[in-house]
Amino acid sequence: VVLESGVLDRMAKSADATVEYRVHVRYGYKVGGRDYEGTRVALGPVRVYFDHAQAEARAARYRVDSRIMVRHDPGDPESAVLEAGAQNV
Repeated sequence: VVLESGVLDRMAKSADATVEYRVHVRYGYKVGGRDYEGTRVALGPVRVYFDHAQAEARAARYRVDSRIMVRHDPGDPESAVLEAGAQNV
């Protein structure tokens, strides 16, 4: 289940002081009767958006309290993501 969802912003480390936006999702899931929490959306580096509306659109996929499918490593259930594939697709 989605516990938190939104967009975080920060100033980029560049001369033009561009604002970067990142999707933040915190979710809970159970494996073998044990509770876990995760924040990774997909594998790879965290995707950065330069358009707030694009970041909001992706975050909107994960509404708070919605049930979601979590993909976890069977050998390491703490390692989990929401989307198969890399972030930058």
